[in-house]
Amino acid sequence: MKPKMLSVVVTLACGVALFGAVAYNGSQMQAQAKVSAPKQQPVYPAIEVKRVQPSQYASSVEGYGEAMPQYQLTLAAQISGQVMQLTPEFATGNRVKQGQLLARIEDSSYQQQVSDAQKAVADAKLALLEEQRQGEQAKQEWRRSGLEGEPDSPLVLRQPQLEAAKAALEQAQRQLASAKVDLSNTEIRAPFDAVIVSRDIQPGTYLQQGGSVATLYSTEVMEVRIPLSEQQWFALGQFQLGKQNLVTLTSGDGHRNWQGYAARMEQHLSSDDRQRALIVAVDKPLEQSQPLHPGSFVTATIAGAKQSGLWQLPATAISQDNTLWLVNEQNSITPFAAQKVFEDAQWVYVKPVPEHELAQVVLRPLNHYLSGMIINPVEEHRL
Repeated sequence: MKPKMLSVVVTLACGVALFGAVAYNGSQMQAQAKVSAPKQQPVYPAIEVKRVQPSQYASSVEGYGEAMPQYQLTLAAQISGQVMQLTPEFATGNRVKQGQLLARIEDSSYQQQVSDAQKAVADAKLALLEEQRQGEQAKQEWRRSGLEGEPDSPLVLRQPQLEAAKAALEQAQRQLASAKVDLSNTEIRAPFDAVIVSRDIQPGTYLQQGGSVATLYSTEVMEVRIPLSEQQWFALGQFQLGKQNLVTLTSGDGHRNWQGYAARMEQHLSSDDRQRALIVAVDKPLEQSQPLHPGSFVTATIAGAKQSGLWQLPATAISQDNTLWLVNEQNSITPFAAQKVFEDAQWVYVKPVPEHELAQVVLRPLNHYLSGMIINPVEEHRL
């Protein structure tokens, strides 16, 4: 009996020891597992941001337009006749001075008209002198008649006849002046400094009065009409006209520049684009180091007044739906509507978001961004 009891006791002791060893090893493995598997932290996307604060900036507005001459004229014939001569300078592309001869019209008939008018003037002068002499004789005869007072009819003293003679002389003189003008118009001259765009006559052409002779573009001043939106006009502020307010014009390829000035502002909205335009003028455009030719498309950079309290941002910071994304202290992003004031080739200037004057702005927002989304903001140029 005793040996059996001893074996039972030994068996129970071994079982308890084995259970204790298994339990101890299990607890040690659980503790080691907890130590070896730390909790994973969430990974947020790294997004480039820019810190901004309000500051003062000089407004600058860009617009586009076509350079056109101040005057575009279809030169017309003032009289009818056959073209007898064209001067060598009268060819497309040439520049001509004001008053320079371009062509001659056959003038024999107009010289005859001048001669006839001169004779008519001479005859009218003679008739007036004779009427004046007859009027004096009539007055003398009235005085010798012994009658008192004035005659019953002015015809007695030949006053109407005298007035008619004076009127006839004035008419003859006006006809002579008109005939001389017609004769002078047989010489077709440039009305202002111009470049010849087209020539519509040849030697031998018979011109009717009012017929087209040539198309001329003035060369003294070139003008560029720059349509501007109401927002752009607002950005310019108290804008001053005159040659002191320079405007930079740049060619379409960006390789040539000209200095113009704000000449005038249109006071109506165009029916084409519903915008009001600024007219930029360039003096002596064809005498510049790089000539500004009519028909050139240019970009105008117009400097306006300084404006304070604005953020300066790259254009990429504003999404297509005109939204800015700001980053708060918890690194979550929130969208706000952008209030643009003006922009230039590099920057967009906007009003600060209320209660966020000092802020971090996402530089390149994407379409899938959601309000409240957490990001890893990275300062500009540090990615």
